[in-house]
Order: sequence, then structure tokens, then C-alpha cells
Amino acid sequence: MDEEYINEYIFSGSLPENASTYVTREADEELYEALKQGKFCYVLNSRQSGKSSLRVRTMSRLSEAGVECASIDLSSVSIQSATQENWYADLIVKLIDSFDLDVDFQQWWEKNQLNSSLLRFGNFLEKKLLVEIRENIVIFIDEIDSVLSLKFPTDDFFAFIRSCYNQRVDNPEFNRLTFCLLGVASPSNLIEDKQRTPFNIGKAISLKGFQLHEVEPLQIGLEGKFSKPQAVMREILEWTGGQPFLHHLNFRCHDRKNRRSQVERIIKIDDILLTPANATMNPLTLDLRPVIRLTHEQFEQIALANPDLRIELSADGELSIMPPTGGNTGRRNADLTTDLNLWNRQTRLGVVFDSSTIFRLPNGAERSPDAAWIILERWNALTQNEQDSFPPLCPDFVIELRSKTDSLKPLQAKMQEYQDNGCRLGWLMNYQDRQVEIYRPQREKEVLQSPQTLSGEEVLPGFVLDLQMIWE
Repeated sequence: MDEEYINEYIFSGSLPENASTYVTREADEELYEALKQGKFCYVLNSRQSGKSSLRVRTMSRLSEAGVECASIDLSSVSIQSATQENWYADLIVKLIDSFDLDVDFQQWWEKNQLNSSLLRFGNFLEKKLLVEIRENIVIFIDEIDSVLSLKFPTDDFFAFIRSCYNQRVDNPEFNRLTFCLLGVASPSNLIEDKQRTPFNIGKAISLKGFQLHEVEPLQIGLEGKFSKPQAVMREILEWTGGQPFLHHLNFRCHDRKNRRSQVERIIKIDDILLTPANATMNPLTLDLRPVIRLTHEQFEQIALANPDLRIELSADGELSIMPPTGGNTGRRNADLTTDLNLWNRQTRLGVVFDSSTIFRLPNGAERSPDAAWIILERWNALTQNEQDSFPPLCPDFVIELRSKTDSLKPLQAKMQEYQDNGCRLGWLMNYQDRQVEIYRPQREKEVLQSPQTLSGEEVLPGFVLDLQMIWE
């Protein structure tokens, strides 16, 4: 890998293992030592907090120490169309490829066809993986919250991982097998059935924001651009809370005349400006209409070509690039989506979507609410191609969560747009003012001050959201 690449700030995704811009945190040593000692671990935090980069760096260090490692990204395994059998089959194939095992999968799978899919997965680990690999083994399972979208229960999967730990007493070979789970779901949500023992094993690794004494690799990018680079870095940490999207900063001096007398307090984050005079961070809006009027197909191509950007298109044809969220907003968003998903899995009344899904509204806008739900009849009425692309409909229910840096008026305009396009119930969570705005068809919005719960009303029958996590 060339030097220019490993020294650059990467917008999203995992940093290469030898990237000079990687920031080593307390969690790096904590996770490495725990896994090296054979402890089960989980790193559960908001998105874009550096979990995948931590995994890449830890895998490299463990490999150097003689530990065999593999990583399974559950978001890359088929979700919407997966049956229980082919899902477990995909996991086994990924492990065979990762460890380069001499196994004829097709023959082995058919030979064990009388066993359940989970039992076959367990037999593979015990009778194939632990037999052929004699070193200690760590399996990283990333994006574990993806299983919440599966159409079959996954309690057995996480109960099985817990059983691998418990089997160490009776089968010493299992002392060589360790798991590390990464994602945004909380441990209490990994096993949904409250009658079963919860997922209560493993060491929780806390992934905190960057600290000033840790960010020297990033501060190098300020050298020569600012007279007091450490002071600028201190301001950056204060504004962002130390979030790992600092990896992706482009530091520029916008006012060279004032540079000698005062550190210019302007940060440019992927072309989204945040200044002291503008404490909110609005989307970067591009008016392309003088040049081109994007078709739905062209917009979809742009969005798919830039999967790490959250992009929206207004009904007027303006392209908006949404700024990243901080840790607390990401945590609240994950909790909201998880609670909605758990209710939906019990009722099976519809389909839940997270903030990565873009909907094509009837007015031509392309929007991605923080959480959304569509009644099953409407979803099933779409063709397979429509379900696989950006669904051409407005959700029945949407949630928008105002982050610390969001302006309120644009969010209110989006909520009104959802309502005008057929949304039956919408919640705008305003953490700063401890308010919830409720949008319903042909009615004035209702504003609640510090409510403790919210009802899904007739749209989401029986769904009650506990708002304690929002106001914390």
C-alpha cells in the first residue's frame, strides 16, 4: 500500500491496518489483552465510532502474536431473503474461506443434513475448525444488529455463542475459541426471549471519544497550517466530543490575515462548515439544477456509488449531504430502532427500516428518516425490484431525531413533507428542548413537553416507547 494512501484521512469505513492516521485509544490495549487471554468480548457502540477500525488493528496484532483470526460482517450476509438454513450455511462458508480450511462444504453440509442448521454450525466449529486449527482462535462478528432484521428468531445463535463459553468446563478445546461481537445493539437485546438466560457473558469494551493526549497522528495534519496546532486540536475535540470522524477532517486556514493573532476557529469536515457563529451543522446542499436535473435513476447511482455518505434529494432537485452524528445521537437512534424492531418482530405487522434506507416519496423527494415502518400489505405490494432499490412510497410511520448540531426548522419541514406525502404518524424527537412533535394527517402538529412515553396509536397498535433513554 502506497504511503500517500495510508497517510490520508478516510471518510468512512475501516482504516487500513498500517494507516498513520489511526488513533490508538485505551480500548485498543483493553480489547487486545482480553482477547489474547481468551476472554469473550463485545464492543457495542454507535455507528462511525471506530469499531471496525479497532477490529482491523486488533486482528493484525493478534495475528502477529500467533492467534488465528477471522471476521464475519453480518451486514454482508443476505438478510431480507435469508432462510435459517442458508444464513448458517453462509457463516460456515465465510469461516472456511477465512481460515483457508480444506473442507468440501457441499459434501459436508449434505452429510449433516439431518441436523438442524444451528447444530451443523456447532459441529463445524467443534469437529472441523478446532481440529484443523491448533492455535488459539478469535472470531470477530461485526454488525450484529443486522440480525434484528432477519425473518427468523436469532436467540438460539447468541445462546449458542454463550454455550461455547460454558463448554470450556467440560471440553478444554473450547478454551482456544473466543468470540468478539461488534455492533450498535445492547447486550440485553441480543436474546429477545425474556424466559431465557440473557446474554450475560463477556467483557464490555468501552469505546470512548478521542482524548487530547491520543490524537498526535491527527495533529500532524495541522502542522504548517496553524501557528498553534495543539490549540486548534483542543477546539476540535471540544466541538466534536472526540468522535472518530476526526479521521476525516480536512484542515484549512480560511483567514490567513488573522492567523498570527488568533487561531482561526473554523473546521471543515468533508465540506460541511462548523464555526462558532454557526453552532448548528446543516446539510451541505448542492443546487445542481442549472447544470442537470437528476433523475431518480441518476440519484440512486450517486447514492450507491457513495455508500458512506447519507444523501437526500429534495422535490426541487437539490442534493443534500447530511453531516455525521455524534455518539449520543447514534446511541439514541440505535435504541429507538431496536425498540421498534422488537415490537414489530412480536406483532409481524410490517417492516422496520433504519436511517440507511432511502424512500422515494410521491412528490419526487428521496428521503431517509432516522427510523421508519411500513405496514406489511403495502410492502408486499411492491415488486422485488422496488424492494431491492429505493422503495417508491412514503412510510406509514417515521422518526426524526434532532442531534445536538441539527437546526430545527429543516427537520420540521421534512416532517411536514412526510405528512403531506401520506405518512400516518411521525415523531420529531427534540432532545435539546425536551420536546416531541407529533405529526398526523390533516391535523395540527402536537407538541409534548418531556413526555415519559409515546403511544403508537392505531398506526402501531400496542407499541409504547419509553423515552427515558432519549432524555438521559
